[in-house]
Amino acid sequence: SGVAARFGQHAIALFYLPGQQVELYGVSHIDPASGAPVIAHGLLGESKGDFYLAAPLHKQQYRLSDGQCLSDSTLKLQVFNVQLQQGQVWLLPPME
Repeated sequence: SGVAARFGQHAIALFYLPGQQVELYGVSHIDPASGAPVIAHGLLGESKGDFYLAAPLHKQQYRLSDGQCLSDSTLKLQVFNVQLQQGQVWLLPPME
């Protein structure tokens, strides 16, 4: 699972995958299906090189790279541009 952090008005779920091409992902901590702040508690999975998380309440699966729900195209997590630099997490301008 991940770690929840707050930056300004944003609740962000951070997922660290050491040794992967992209080691750190940041997505909204708010579950788009329920509105609950629970995404950081989701379970991580991998399929064909894509990492996803299963939301803890209703088990929708969201791709970490773009936040898209794999089972419902109307649901999507906001994705944050985060980087790990010298042991610190940096939040960069938003990704579209």
